[in-house]
Amino acid sequence: MHACGGARPSSDTLEQETQLSRTKRDMQSLNIHICSDAGCRVGAGVARAVLIVQPRNTVVVVGESTQLRCQTNVSATSSSSTAAAAVSWKFTSVDGQQQNFIYNENGLSPSYEARGISVLVNDSTVSRLHFESVELRDAGTYTCQDDGGIGDPHAAWLAVLGTTHTHTHTH
Repeated sequence: MHACGGARPSSDTLEQETQLSRTKRDMQSLNIHICSDAGCRVGAGVARAVLIVQPRNTVVVVGESTQLRCQTNVSATSSSSTAAAAVSWKFTSVDGQQQNFIYNENGLSPSYEARGISVLVNDSTVSRLHFESVELRDAGTYTCQDDGGIGDPHAAWLAVLGTTHTHTHTH
């Protein structure tokens, strides 16, 4: 029996409580902010990035430029434990047959870079998927995710208006 009359805590329970206490202290020392609909607090609970700006459905004409924007509440450079907090982007074609990662922790996919599509990142919390000259094949759903692609996904569609032109020559 424990001095207080109750059962003595097991060594596993004490170890778990010690680990939890260390985790909370580490989060406070790193100044990690935990946000939810109720607001933000520092250092309690589980650290998780939250998208505070989600992409919006967009309609654009072939050849125009446009961008989709996402913003997370946690900077990818704020500490080593949040280094995975970068925003990732994924594309799904209109028919659902094609799904590609455009941008993730490994950077921009070369096939998108070659087409003039870029990802602009400001202060490592704002991510803009920029299309220099939209093509019909860009129509589809674009999904951004925080926490390096493991957070809650948020999607928007990109509708592309226009046609491809074929020139015929008459003699």
